[in-house]
Amino acid sequence: MTSDYVPSIDLTYETLKGICYDYSALLAGIERSQGIPTKLVKGYSRFVNGYHAWNEVYLNGEWYIVDTTVDSTLKGTSVKVTMVKNNSDYQKVNEY
Repeated sequence: MTSDYVPSIDLTYETLKGICYDYSALLAGIERSQGIPTKLVKGYSRFVNGYHAWNEVYLNGEWYIVDTTVDSTLKGTSVKVTMVKNNSDYQKVNEY
C-alpha cells in the first residue's frame, strides 16, 4: 500500500476483496450510515506484521475495537473469534 492509497468502499463491497484499510473503510461506512459512531484506526496489532487498520465502534457509552481483517482470516478455522478485541493487542497511531 502506498502512502497516497485511498480505499473504495464500493469496490471492496463489489469484489469482496481488499486489504485491512479497505475492510476498515467499508465497516466504517456501513456503521456510520446506520448512525453508529465508528472510527477507522491505523497502527499496529499483535495479530499482523507491519502497519494495520481496524475500527473502533461506539456502543453503550464505550469504544470497542473491531478488527474485520483478523476475523476474516480466521473464518473457517477452529479458532474461536470474538468480535470485540482487547485494547492491549493494538497500538493506535492515527484515527479517522
